[in-house]
Amino acid sequence: MKKNVDKLVGRNEDGVYYWLDYVFKDKDFQGTVGTMFRPVSKFEKENTMSLDAAVDRFEDCWREAVQSGNTEEGLVEYAESIIRWDRDEAFFDLSDYDAGCEVAEMYNSELSADADEGDKAEFSECIGGGRCFCREIKWAKIYDEKALKLALEYEKD
Repeated sequence: MKKNVDKLVGRNEDGVYYWLDYVFKDKDFQGTVGTMFRPVSKFEKENTMSLDAAVDRFEDCWREAVQSGNTEEGLVEYAESIIRWDRDEAFFDLSDYDAGCEVAEMYNSELSADADEGDKAEFSECIGGGRCFCREIKWAKIYDEKALKLALEYEKD
């Protein structure tokens, strides 16, 4: 039995947001599957995707591409191509993008009214998932009490 939940459950003390995808039960085996997100601010995105950062990040890939004959571009041109063609996905894990956008919206709604525009998140990066719910999580904020209760019922530690 698998029951889809698809709810934002809460945020832990480290600022990681937990999304409950579904719960499952198969005879004596049961649990939850969730996704963990980290909002990415506009400032962080710009810094991470800068040309200098891309050159540093993709230098090893470029060397391999040159050695294997897959590119004749120089390192800077190679990095520019990655930024141009792969955009956000080359730098951030955008798995479960729609849920990550909902997380970013929640994050933005909790920023102070005088927050800088660059502090707002455009999206959230997936930083983990699977069997990620346990009783030891220190919650800073719960968004859906029912979903948390359901997750903990299925995750018997």
